Amino acid sequence: MNVLTNCKRILATATLLTSLLPWSTIQAATDIDVIAAVVNNDVIMQSELDAEMSVVSSQLQRQNMAIPELDVFQDQVLEQIIIELLQLQEADKLGVKVSETMLNNAMANTAKNNNLALPQLHQAIAKNGQTVAGFRAEVERSMTVEEVSKIAVKRR
Repeated sequence: MNVLTNCKRILATATLLTSLLPWSTIQAATDIDVIAAVVNNDVIMQSELDAEMSVVSSQLQRQNMAIPELDVFQDQVLEQIIIELLQLQEADKLGVKVSETMLNNAMANTAKNNNLALPQLHQAIAKNGQTVAGFRAEVERSMTVEEVSKIAVKRR
C-alpha cells in the first residue's frame, strides 16, 4: 500500500511540475511585442516601430540633425510607416509588382551611382549592419510605392 501511495505522490508531483513548465516558460519571456497600430487588415508591431525609429534616428544623427522629443518622434515615424503600408496595400490592390529585372537594375544603378561594383555595394550594405536581402526588400518597397504614386498622379 505504501508503494502505491508513493507512486501516486510521485505521479501527482510530476503532473504538477509538468503543468507548471509552460507557465514558467511564459514567465521567463520578458519582452512581449504589442500592437502599435492596425492599418486595415495589417498590423504594425511595436518592435517594427522601434526598429524603424532606430534607423531614422541613425540617419538623423549622420546628417547632424536634431531628433525630436521621443513621443513626437515616435508619432512621426509611426505616421510614415502607416502611409507606406497604405501605399503598399494600394499597390497590392492594383496588382503593382516590381520584377526581378527592375530590382536588379535598381541595385546595379545604386552601385553605379555610388561608384561601386555590385560586390562592393554588398559589402557597404553589410558594413551598415543590414543584409543584402533586407536592402533589396527596402528597394523593392520603395519602387512599389513610387509606382503607386505615379498611378495616382496619372489618375488626376
